[in-house]
Amino acid sequence: MPIDNGWIKLFRSLKDKGYYKRSTYVHLWVHLLLSANHAANEFLWNGHNISLLPGQLITGRKALSRETGISESSIERILKMLETEQQIEQRKTSTSRLITITNWPEYQQGEQPIGQRADSEWTASGQRVDTNKNEKKNKNEKKKNMSDSGIPFSDIIGDLNAQLQAADLPGRFRHQTDSTRRGISARWHDGFRFADFQKVHRVKVAEWAKTDMQKFLNPDTLYRPSKFEKYLNQQPDADNNRRGVKISTNVTEYPDAFPD
Repeated sequence: MPIDNGWIKLFRSLKDKGYYKRSTYVHLWVHLLLSANHAANEFLWNGHNISLLPGQLITGRKALSRETGISESSIERILKMLETEQQIEQRKTSTSRLITITNWPEYQQGEQPIGQRADSEWTASGQRVDTNKNEKKNKNEKKKNMSDSGIPFSDIIGDLNAQLQAADLPGRFRHQTDSTRRGISARWHDGFRFADFQKVHRVKVAEWAKTDMQKFLNPDTLYRPSKFEKYLNQQPDADNNRRGVKISTNVTEYPDAFPD
């Protein structure tokens, strides 16, 4: 849902991007930031009631072209580039697509409408409020709410770390990281469960360990909406034994009926 009031953060590092001198690329990127959902809500998409998270939007190539004046062919090309650069993730249907701005919580955390921001930044006596404390409190409350929902963040990341360590790779990912929790939460609300995460971990560690692809054995890549189901339906790599890759065969049984 587009943001009608308030503001977004635009970082100076945008000037370092290779596409910065191509105005249509910058235009579309800023348009996505301005159009992304700023608060969680429910949305009927592709016949399912989904939880649309902050940093996500449902749109289409024609709609983006109409809103920006950029041609549809350019829209598709730019979106593909942004996806390759891991600035966005996409899930497509025949009529629309769900776009997720990656790392939204890290870059846009604490956004407020203009009126609310003015009220919170200044007290009646004219002294500035310590907004850093408020942001930290909001972030802690968000983590607590996600934990209370019954999603086994710790177990999922613990399983990933166990698979990496079994393959003699570093496995030190933290389940408290915002982007990691966001990816897990999104896949959980898509209907995937603990056993699905376990299979993805085993399949991709078997395939990518001790290859040039092992750098992608991380939560951001494994839990991407455009890839997770594909990984889940992939058969294990039969060549992993010849590469000396060890995969843990311990599979933890986890109840499937957690509240969404």
